[in-house]
Amino acid sequence: MSRVLCRYHREYRSRHGSAWKRSYTGSELKLYIVSAESYLKAHEADLYIAHALRGLDNMLATAGPVRRVNDLPYISLRDRARATFARLRDGGVPPLRILSVAMGVLAAVEEDTFKPSHPYPAVQIAKALRRRGSGFHSDYGNGQGFHRYPRSSGQVLVTVGEAMMKVCEFVQEYHLTPILDLKQQRYGVLPLPSSPAEAPRSRHGDRRLKPASAPSSAHAPTLSKRAEEVEAEGIAEEAREAFRRQGFEAFKGKF
Repeated sequence: MSRVLCRYHREYRSRHGSAWKRSYTGSELKLYIVSAESYLKAHEADLYIAHALRGLDNMLATAGPVRRVNDLPYISLRDRARATFARLRDGGVPPLRILSVAMGVLAAVEEDTFKPSHPYPAVQIAKALRRRGSGFHSDYGNGQGFHRYPRSSGQVLVTVGEAMMKVCEFVQEYHLTPILDLKQQRYGVLPLPSSPAEAPRSRHGDRRLKPASAPSSAHAPTLSKRAEEVEAEGIAEEAREAFRRQGFEAFKGKF
């Protein structure tokens, strides 16, 4: 239970890693991941990159068996995280591609002007990797099959993302800036939306609130907004002073 967030925004944070910013789409991350993969292939012999690839090899080899999606709610958080890497291993996703996805997401977060703090980067890495895991599939023949995908929310996303960030921490420290420079040289700066693209949902139903209009000046708020802020601060100061003098008696009959 959160003292600050309502139920909707708690669930939103569980899915995206932030209570106010949505996840990146695959098309938004594509240029970053392509640039990261090109850079990592060209520098595969680098000490830190080779160390990260060996760590990923070990992580995939020790991930254990592929778990059915129906079994995931009944196993530990650590085993659920390992099941994500097991699906990547059985799906034939090579360690270099996994590292490229992680570094591409970190480059996108680095360039984004609206970037929340932890655990947003970890959650975004986990969601990008899960898209390549492709869920659990069983083919029964005659066109019949069973296809299920794990629920993309919860603490397991943070666990998977943190495991990846630990493996590639030195690659992030020494190679994130060159990867971002390569992406900007090829495709330019900031193809990501410069503001959150999705308005928050109204608590009164499925209607969505209209996003606030952009200020007329990029450097300073309008004069009317400044006046409103000064007036609001004055009212708040008067209320605080009345509460210090009279306590709750100051608010009787005002609400």
